[in-house]
Amino acid sequence: MSETEMHGGVGMPDRWQRIWAPHRMAYLTGENRPLDGNDVACPFCEIPKLSDEAALIVARGDEVYAVMNLYPYNAGHLLICANRHVADLTDLTVTERNEI
Repeated sequence: MSETEMHGGVGMPDRWQRIWAPHRMAYLTGENRPLDGNDVACPFCEIPKLSDEAALIVARGDEVYAVMNLYPYNAGHLLICANRHVADLTDLTVTERNEI
């Protein structure tokens, strides 16, 4: 199968293997931004406060949670988040890393 056939013949194939995700435009344009102007709240701190169904949480642990991405690049894309802010994966505790 040629590269053009693999891409369905749409446009010119490129070597970057870009994922076209037009549904992400709502995120990029701020379509679902809070109406109260509260842009400073960390979404990853707010998500665990919601019910699993409302927040799209698929698993909760003592130290981390897994949540479906509202604007995924690929089907099945999950975010795994620590319950606290960390700047780098190496900043996770042993318990957090094991739970992930």
